[in-house]
Amino acid sequence: MAKFGASVVILERNSAIAEFGAGLQISPNARHILNQLGLDRAIAANSFAPTGIDVYSSPHRSPVVTLELGAVIAQRYGAPYVVMHRADLVEALYKTCRRFANIDIIFDAHRWEANANGAEPYHRRANPKPAPLRHRICPDWRGWRSFQHPH
Repeated sequence: MAKFGASVVILERNSAIAEFGAGLQISPNARHILNQLGLDRAIAANSFAPTGIDVYSSPHRSPVVTLELGAVIAQRYGAPYVVMHRADLVEALYKTCRRFANIDIIFDAHRWEANANGAEPYHRRANPKPAPLRHRICPDWRGWRSFQHPH
């Protein structure tokens, strides 16, 4: 949305960009989306493309099956299957967002609400400082929700 001139506000519950979790498996479909966000070089520099994955069953000492990945998957789907550390992806996403003047990242956003009181919706934090929002997309336990202010 920022590439098309929209002002974007990202509300982050953590107080800063921090390492959390372990590794991520990024499928070719996810890789296409991340590449469109301009993350292709960062992901290529910080990821590993395994040639295959061995699947084991608890009583077996050898793999039940080996899933072929590597060049086969990259050729079939147009992008590789890769694994990378979660912190490296978060850092790449953060740096990409910072390149846009119309993206604001607000950390420590535990309590907020969107409200159409007046001309535009706003968010509130513990130390309220309203910021105009025209469109908000947020994940929650029910899935992705999108709210747009009527013009």
